Amino acid sequence: MNQYEFLRKYSYNNLLDCENDKSNIHRHFFLPLDVDDKDDIEKIKQELNIIFPNSLIEFYKDIGIGQLYSKFRDNYKSRYRFLWSSEFLALYIEEYDEDEEFDGSRTNAIESLKENNRLSFMEASEHDFFEISLEDESIWIFGRKIANSLAEFIRKEFETPDYHYEDFQD
Repeated sequence: MNQYEFLRKYSYNNLLDCENDKSNIHRHFFLPLDVDDKDDIEKIKQELNIIFPNSLIEFYKDIGIGQLYSKFRDNYKSRYRFLWSSEFLALYIEEYDEDEEFDGSRTNAIESLKENNRLSFMEASEHDFFEISLEDESIWIFGRKIANSLAEFIRKEFETPDYHYEDFQD
Protein backbone atom coordinates (compact mmCIF):
# COMPACT_ATOMS: atom_id res chain seq x y z
CA MET A 1 0.00 0.00 0.00
CA ASN A 2 1.21 3.47 -0.88
CA GLN A 3 2.31 5.45 2.19
CA TYR A 4 0.25 8.42 0.99
CA GLU A 5 -2.93 6.48 0.20
CA PHE A 6 -4.84 8.46 2.84
CA LEU A 7 -4.36 11.61 0.72
CA ARG A 8 -5.78 10.14 -2.48
CA LYS A 9 -9.30 11.32 -1.69
CA TYR A 10 -7.94 14.89 -1.95
CA SER A 11 -6.48 14.36 -5.44
CA TYR A 12 -8.25 16.11 -8.29
CA ASN A 13 -7.74 16.29 -12.03
CA ASN A 14 -7.95 20.08 -11.99
CA LEU A 15 -8.65 23.02 -9.69
CA LEU A 16 -12.26 23.37 -10.85
CA ASP A 17 -13.05 19.80 -9.72
CA CYS A 18 -11.53 20.65 -6.36
CA GLU A 19 -13.54 23.85 -5.99
CA ASN A 20 -16.77 22.02 -6.88
CA ASP A 21 -16.22 19.23 -4.34
CA LYS A 22 -18.40 20.33 -1.42
CA SER A 23 -17.49 17.16 0.53
CA ASN A 24 -13.88 18.32 0.98
CA ILE A 25 -14.44 20.24 4.20
CA HIS A 26 -10.75 19.97 5.09
CA ARG A 27 -9.71 21.97 2.03
CA HIS A 28 -6.70 19.75 1.35
CA PHE A 29 -6.07 19.32 -2.36
CA PHE A 30 -3.53 17.89 -4.76
CA LEU A 31 -3.28 18.20 -8.54
CA PRO A 32 -1.16 16.10 -10.92
CA LEU A 33 2.11 17.41 -12.28
CA ASP A 34 1.92 18.49 -15.88
CA VAL A 35 4.62 18.32 -18.54
CA ASP A 36 5.81 21.88 -17.81
CA ASP A 37 6.27 21.00 -14.13
CA LYS A 38 8.39 17.97 -15.02
CA ASP A 39 10.51 20.05 -17.41
CA ASP A 40 10.94 22.75 -14.75
CA ILE A 41 12.11 20.19 -12.18
CA GLU A 42 14.75 18.96 -14.64
CA LYS A 43 15.87 22.56 -15.20
CA ILE A 44 16.07 23.14 -11.42
CA LYS A 45 18.20 20.02 -10.95
CA GLN A 46 20.58 21.12 -13.70
CA GLU A 47 20.77 24.82 -12.79
CA LEU A 48 21.30 24.20 -9.07
CA ASN A 49 23.45 21.13 -9.69
CA ILE A 50 21.49 19.12 -7.13
CA ILE A 51 19.90 15.73 -6.91
CA PHE A 52 16.24 16.51 -6.34
CA PRO A 53 15.01 14.56 -3.27
CA ASN A 54 13.62 11.21 -4.37
CA SER A 55 10.86 11.27 -1.75
CA LEU A 56 9.61 14.59 -3.11
CA ILE A 57 9.65 13.31 -6.71
CA GLU A 58 7.76 10.18 -5.62
CA PHE A 59 5.21 12.28 -3.74
CA TYR A 60 4.64 14.45 -6.81
CA LYS A 61 4.19 11.34 -8.97
CA ASP A 62 1.90 9.52 -6.52
CA ILE A 63 -0.21 12.40 -5.17
CA GLY A 64 0.71 15.62 -6.97
CA ILE A 65 1.29 19.20 -5.88
CA GLY A 66 -1.12 21.03 -3.63
CA GLN A 67 -1.75 21.97 -0.03
CA LEU A 68 -2.51 20.74 3.45
CA TYR A 69 -4.94 22.98 5.29
CA SER A 70 -5.42 23.22 9.05
CA LYS A 71 -6.90 25.23 11.87
CA PHE A 72 -4.45 26.43 14.46
CA ARG A 73 -4.82 28.33 17.72
CA ASP A 74 -7.91 30.52 18.06
CA ASN A 75 -9.24 29.20 14.74
CA TYR A 76 -6.33 30.76 12.87
CA LYS A 77 -6.29 28.99 9.52
CA SER A 78 -3.06 27.94 7.97
CA ARG A 79 -2.26 26.22 4.74
CA TYR A 80 0.96 24.55 3.87
CA ARG A 81 1.40 24.70 0.15
CA PHE A 82 3.87 22.68 -1.87
CA LEU A 83 5.81 24.96 -4.19
CA TRP A 84 4.90 24.63 -7.86
CA SER A 85 7.83 24.05 -10.18
CA SER A 86 7.56 27.61 -11.52
CA GLU A 87 7.89 28.87 -7.93
CA PHE A 88 11.09 26.84 -7.47
CA LEU A 89 12.43 28.56 -10.57
CA ALA A 90 11.47 31.99 -9.25
CA LEU A 91 12.87 31.24 -5.81
CA TYR A 92 16.23 29.84 -6.85
CA ILE A 93 17.05 30.55 -10.46
CA GLU A 94 15.35 33.42 -12.21
CA GLU A 95 17.04 36.80 -12.21
CA TYR A 96 15.35 39.63 -10.40
CA ASP A 97 15.84 43.34 -10.47
CA GLU A 98 18.05 44.59 -7.62
CA ASP A 99 15.79 47.65 -7.37
CA GLU A 100 12.90 45.41 -6.30
CA GLU A 101 11.91 45.39 -2.67
CA PHE A 102 14.18 43.10 -0.62
CA ASP A 103 12.91 39.55 -0.80
CA GLY A 104 13.93 37.95 2.48
CA SER A 105 12.26 34.64 1.77
CA ARG A 106 14.27 34.20 -1.41
CA THR A 107 17.50 35.11 0.35
CA ASN A 108 16.73 32.69 3.21
CA ALA A 109 15.96 29.87 0.78
CA ILE A 110 19.18 30.40 -1.20
CA GLU A 111 21.30 30.65 1.97
CA SER A 112 19.77 27.50 3.42
CA LEU A 113 20.48 25.59 0.22
CA LYS A 114 24.10 26.80 0.12
CA GLU A 115 24.90 26.60 3.84
CA ASN A 116 22.71 23.72 5.04
CA ASN A 117 22.11 21.73 1.87
CA ARG A 118 18.33 22.00 2.38
CA LEU A 119 15.82 22.75 -0.38
CA SER A 120 12.73 24.84 0.43
CA PHE A 121 9.78 22.86 -0.89
CA MET A 122 6.67 23.95 0.98
CA GLU A 123 5.39 27.34 2.05
CA ALA A 124 4.71 27.59 5.79
CA SER A 125 3.94 31.29 5.82
CA GLU A 126 4.60 34.29 3.63
CA HIS A 127 8.33 34.25 4.41
CA ASP A 128 8.98 30.80 5.88
CA PHE A 129 9.42 27.46 4.18
CA PHE A 130 9.61 23.83 5.15
CA GLU A 131 12.90 22.46 3.88
CA ILE A 132 14.01 18.99 2.86
CA SER A 133 17.59 17.94 3.44
CA LEU A 134 19.41 16.92 0.26
CA GLU A 135 21.56 14.60 2.38
CA ASP A 136 19.04 12.48 4.29
CA GLU A 137 15.66 13.91 3.16
CA SER A 138 14.70 14.92 6.70
CA ILE A 139 12.30 17.85 7.08
CA TRP A 140 13.21 21.15 8.73
CA ILE A 141 11.61 24.48 9.67
CA PHE A 142 13.00 27.44 11.61
CA GLY A 143 16.42 25.72 11.61
CA ARG A 144 14.98 22.75 13.50
CA LYS A 145 14.53 19.17 12.32
CA ILE A 146 10.87 18.15 12.70
CA ALA A 147 10.69 14.81 10.86
CA ASN A 148 13.03 12.13 9.62
CA SER A 149 11.27 11.85 6.25
CA LEU A 150 8.69 13.48 4.04
CA ALA A 151 6.23 10.66 4.74
CA GLU A 152 6.62 11.11 8.51
CA PHE A 153 6.16 14.88 8.20
CA ILE A 154 3.01 14.63 6.09
CA ARG A 155 1.51 11.93 8.31
CA LYS A 156 2.20 13.97 11.47
CA GLU A 157 0.95 17.20 9.92
CA PHE A 158 -2.20 15.48 8.70
CA GLU A 159 -2.92 13.83 12.08
CA THR A 160 -1.93 16.79 14.27
CA PRO A 161 -2.03 20.00 12.24
CA ASP A 162 0.72 22.45 13.11
CA TYR A 163 2.53 19.90 15.32
CA HIS A 164 5.82 21.56 14.41
CA TYR A 165 4.80 24.62 16.50
CA GLU A 166 4.55 22.61 19.75
CA ASP A 167 7.96 23.72 21.02
CA PHE A 168 7.04 27.36 20.44
CA GLN A 169 3.78 27.36 22.39
CA ASP A 170 3.57 28.77 25.91
